[in-house]
Amino acid sequence: MLITGDKKKDQKLWRDINWLREHSQELHDNYERMWVAIYDKQVVASDKNPHIVEKIALEKTGVSRKEIHIRYVEDSKALYYQS
Repeated sequence: MLITGDKKKDQKLWRDINWLREHSQELHDNYERMWVAIYDKQVVASDKNPHIVEKIALEKTGVSRKEIHIRYVEDSKALYYQS
C-alpha cells in the first residue's frame, strides 16, 4: 500500500519514521509535549499547535503534506495500561 502514491517518496517517509524511532530519547529531551515535523531525517518544525507545525514544515520543505511525518512527543512520564 502506498502512502504518498509514489514508491520512492514512501521509502523516504519510512526512513523518516524509522529515524524518529531511533531518536526517540533525543526527541523526548528536546520536544516533550510538542508536535514535531520530521522530514529528511531531521526535525523541521515544532510547536504545541499541530497546525502551526504543519504550516511551518510545508513552507520550509516545499513538499506535499503526505511527505512529512508529524508526530506528538508525549510526556515521558505518561503511563499506559490495559485492564
